[in-house]
Amino acid sequence: MNLQKAQQRLAKRAKASVNGYPQVSIAYFGSAPTLATKVVLCFVAEQGAAPEHQSFTTSTDIRFDETIQTTLLKIVERLEAKTLTLVEGVAPLKD
Repeated sequence: MNLQKAQQRLAKRAKASVNGYPQVSIAYFGSAPTLATKVVLCFVAEQGAAPEHQSFTTSTDIRFDETIQTTLLKIVERLEAKTLTLVEGVAPLKD
């Protein structure tokens, strides 16, 4: 799958999300607002359940890494998430 298609499918799923469980959120982090080198996927299976986290890092902008974006999409699809939240922007990395 190509990068643009994976990004479009993630955005479409986020817009079509309903409030319910399982929930997935995707947030990007980096040393600068224009460079995301880490992505964190947070999964909550049901209300009151502890969130599970999975992260990926690269030395380049992870938002434009076809393999990572395709992997994120496949994870969301396999979890059958009812709610998908894509956090806008790039949050600063904490030391």
